[in-house]
Amino acid sequence: WNRFEQLVHTRLEESISKKVASVQIFESMPAQIFPQVCRLLERRLFMPGRAVLQQGSHGESMLIVYSGKAEILFNEYVVSILWPGKAFGQAQMLGLQRYYHASVMP
Repeated sequence: WNRFEQLVHTRLEESISKKVASVQIFESMPAQIFPQVCRLLERRLFMPGRAVLQQGSHGESMLIVYSGKAEILFNEYVVSILWPGKAFGQAQMLGLQRYYHASVMP
């Protein structure tokens, strides 16, 4: 069973790397640094109905959708949809903006 878990984990990590590589902010990252960045990513599971990021809250994180979809809400109105490989919060991660301009809801 342990070997199966390792295989699943390896495949998942490979697919995560491909999704992250498709995010514009990471496209020009040097190849030798990219695997290190992927290892530092926090993997989290979010269930529908509860905001992942809240409009107006202080932020330092970027969210990349791996599977499923998430709605971007501005003043409680859906203004966009994130699907696998899409990201939100790049400006907060880079320190260009301190607060999230919208909420993200899976």
